[in-house]
Amino acid sequence: DTTLLVICHDRADYLERTLGAVLRYHPGEDTVPIIISQDGNDAKVVGVVDAFRAQFAAKHPRVRFHHIHRPQEGNLRGGGRQDGYQKLAQHFGWAFRRLWEDPALTPGAARVIVLEEDLEVAPDFFELFGALAPLLDTDPTLLAASAWNDNGQRGHVAEPAALLRSDFFPGLGWMATAAVLRDELLPKWPKGYWDDWLREPAQRRGRHTLRPEICRTFHFGIKGTSNMQYGDYLTQIKLNDEFVAFGALDLGYLGAERWAREYPAAARAAREVRTEEVKRNQISKGPVRVKFNGIQDFARKAKMLGIMDNEKAGVPRTAYKNIVEFWHNGIKVYVSDI
Repeated sequence: DTTLLVICHDRADYLERTLGAVLRYHPGEDTVPIIISQDGNDAKVVGVVDAFRAQFAAKHPRVRFHHIHRPQEGNLRGGGRQDGYQKLAQHFGWAFRRLWEDPALTPGAARVIVLEEDLEVAPDFFELFGALAPLLDTDPTLLAASAWNDNGQRGHVAEPAALLRSDFFPGLGWMATAAVLRDELLPKWPKGYWDDWLREPAQRRGRHTLRPEICRTFHFGIKGTSNMQYGDYLTQIKLNDEFVAFGALDLGYLGAERWAREYPAAARAAREVRTEEVKRNQISKGPVRVKFNGIQDFARKAKMLGIMDNEKAGVPRTAYKNIVEFWHNGIKVYVSDI
């Protein structure tokens, strides 16, 4: 029911690391077929894919493994980094269409998990998405599920089993249903900057993304389209190393109505403190709440606290109803406008 799509281009060493973790943690049997979509025909990348095809055949002989090639095009309008973002978006759209339209691939896939060639997955990466699949299938208030927390740096996270709703789509290892991705988004897929496009109100339509507190992917790419934007944050991300059996947990707290009732109430109940008190480690007991007034005030206070300080389409990274949470010296901190 769920296909894993790995998007790659010419970073063979990165792809080798990504597929190595996928091979280690893949659930096997005949679950989660794999499609490697390569932009062009870089010979080293082809060699890596062929090697892993053989390893998958030996370890998981029933797992379908496909390698497809998107024909490379010339430079697009703008060149440089802009050109890279355009090519990446168009590669995504091309791969999604092939996945669902080519009868030799997985046209019946109910969902797709998307990885890029510079993401390492955690031991419970597939377990996480397997547990969240029924929620995506049945809850119209959800846009996607993601393995990523933008504030998932060491010291900012604590609970391996914690999952949250967010107004912000983080990407970096994510899953969406065919109903959302194929039927709704793909017909109007953009020619560039696909992730920012997906965060816009016209696409998000008030829906949420489910994400873990501790990341289930690690972005190790230094060379690439983004040129390691936010590198100081990315290198400090904690990749979860403690397997959580999400499928055995009661995830009812993630339901839209219950979350809307309980999560803001928890933030509101936290003791209000000043930003400086948190920064100077003057808090001995939590949870606590730092209040902001407007997006500029949020950016200023977030920067002081060492968390991501930007927003996309008016939504701070990781936020739910303008509530951002993280851990500081073992104390939960909410940054919110309530």
